[in-house]
Amino acid sequence: MHEVPLCLVWHRINKSSGGSPGLEINLKLPVLVIADYAKMLQVIGNLLKQLGIRNVDEAFGGITALELLRVKNYSLIIAEDVMAPIGGLDVMREVRGDSKLKITPFLLITDQQAGLDRSALLDFECFNYIQRPFNAAGLKSKIVDLVCDF
Repeated sequence: MHEVPLCLVWHRINKSSGGSPGLEINLKLPVLVIADYAKMLQVIGNLLKQLGIRNVDEAFGGITALELLRVKNYSLIIAEDVMAPIGGLDVMREVRGDSKLKITPFLLITDQQAGLDRSALLDFECFNYIQRPFNAAGLKSKIVDLVCDF
């Protein structure tokens, strides 16, 4: 059984502003960011910090990511699609094929020109993607959509 809670968010009612329900991200849960160049790891890490998410591990490439995933549980995986020799989609297939990891939410970063076949991804659960360029608000929206798929 996956020990880390699947959903990163919980409902709260903000009574001071009329009692409308809202969502809040649990900022302490572990996140794994995977990319094959340092600048992308830095950019994603900085965006997550802007969102208040600080429990972030970085993996330089898919092979390193798979090694980390075998020794630590993560509540969210964010991976660059185009990496060598193992791309983000390949990492996601490995994660989905592992009974201990398969429910871990996975956010794939794509390039508009990469031509990601979204129809091939429909069978994957707990999955979302974001296209570059994106900002902290766009990243937050995708994370909330992904982990709050009720």
